[in-house]
Amino acid sequence: MRISDLLKSPLDLRLKAGSGYALQRKLASVVSTELVDPRPLLEPGDLVLTTGQALYTVEQQTSFVGRVASADVAGIGFVTGVAHQEVPSLIVSASSRHDIPLIEVCGTEPFARLIHMAGGHPSNTSLAPDDIGLYEAMADMVFSSSGLTGLVDYYSRVRGYPVGVIDVWGRVIAASPSHLALDPQAIVERAPWQRSNRNEGTQVHEIRGTGGILAYLYLESREEEPAAIRYVIRLIALAMERAHAGQLAERQLLGQIIEDITEGSIGVDDAAQRLERHVIRMDRRHAIVLGRLANTDMRVPMAPLTGEVSDVGNHPVITGVVDGFLVAVLDQVHSLESTAQVMYDQLRWLGAGEPSVGMGTFRDGVEGLRWSYFEALQGIHSGPGINAPRPLSIAMMIEATQSRFVRELSLEVLQPLLDRESNADGLMPTLRTFLGAGLSVARTADILFVHRNTVRYRLQRIQELTGLSLSETDHIVQLALALQVLKPEPRGRPQPRG
Repeated sequence: MRISDLLKSPLDLRLKAGSGYALQRKLASVVSTELVDPRPLLEPGDLVLTTGQALYTVEQQTSFVGRVASADVAGIGFVTGVAHQEVPSLIVSASSRHDIPLIEVCGTEPFARLIHMAGGHPSNTSLAPDDIGLYEAMADMVFSSSGLTGLVDYYSRVRGYPVGVIDVWGRVIAASPSHLALDPQAIVERAPWQRSNRNEGTQVHEIRGTGGILAYLYLESREEEPAAIRYVIRLIALAMERAHAGQLAERQLLGQIIEDITEGSIGVDDAAQRLERHVIRMDRRHAIVLGRLANTDMRVPMAPLTGEVSDVGNHPVITGVVDGFLVAVLDQVHSLESTAQVMYDQLRWLGAGEPSVGMGTFRDGVEGLRWSYFEALQGIHSGPGINAPRPLSIAMMIEATQSRFVRELSLEVLQPLLDRESNADGLMPTLRTFLGAGLSVARTADILFVHRNTVRYRLQRIQELTGLSLSETDHIVQLALALQVLKPEPRGRPQPRG
């Protein structure tokens, strides 16, 4: 099937962009997504369906089209009447630039039929009326307030057997009936070929999304319904992505508030009011936990921490995203260590390498939240693993909160020594050792296994090259802080400041 074939169908599809040649490309499959960057899900020839739930800013809309274009997709189907009443003009213009067919899908009813017509299933061209009604009703559930829970409940009632969705942590996130007779943790831990048991009348199917498996679909049924099961799997993935997109938006909003608090750009009263909207009451004590991966991973902001830490009473763990860090705001009733361990485990599952998790202490008020954030940030910069709170260090905080300007200034101070490093003069190691040895020439010589006169000569060269004196306190502090900011030692030159 081609895009041109879809446009001839009675689904009220409207072509918004795309050339005649691009419309003749064969469709491989249909991918429904609400991700700003769905590339990990895509294969060449896919038709990408989205409601644009996460596409509101100029950058989000233009980068979305550019990313799907780089994945060599066959086209984009934009569902209107859900998040947007019309296809955003930036989506249209970007699609035209990349010569990607862009189709407006008016509402969820044609969405349900479209995903089947273009889905590559032999039976899709002659669906029975009852099947069409089922598919449309399930699609409506995804876009309704009931979301995943409503979809699972509806599918279970129509099919007449229990249905559940289990996340990768062994947690039942939707089920009908609400209590299933199964061990979700065992299902997650089993090998793929051991999860289903036809003799017992159970099936387990993987639900895949960005970066791999999102969840598992559990069915208490012996029936083989590949087309219906494939469809409900797609809808579950879409429902989860929509929930994730909403959660990410909330995390970004909270992250902006926390960032404003740490930078001191808003007053205490304003901050308290904004935090109140996220169920963070400043009449209680709070602590911050921060987490990040050593490698950049776009899934970090979506680590499902909120549902993993047990809520206590009416005080949930609130999560946000600040500068690529996953942030958890804990109420005084929560366990700092347990939350840090959960964050560590989930980030480790997401990416290669050991994550860094930093904890702050429980403190009062907006200022207390700010200090707790800095404690957690200092922990992050202490290295991989779970780092307990410790007294704040001025040098560590300069390193942890450094701006590009601070780094460039540090490079400017030390660049003459970095240039000399290529000549094996040993100036940088000598400076580090000298400062760490309490400004003692004798101890520095012993540590470096060189003569004291060699140390004196190198220190003289350091002063000549940097223009800073190792006998003046201000100059010593400047050199020490520059070394702190630039560890490990960089080799490049600073970029000019404009």
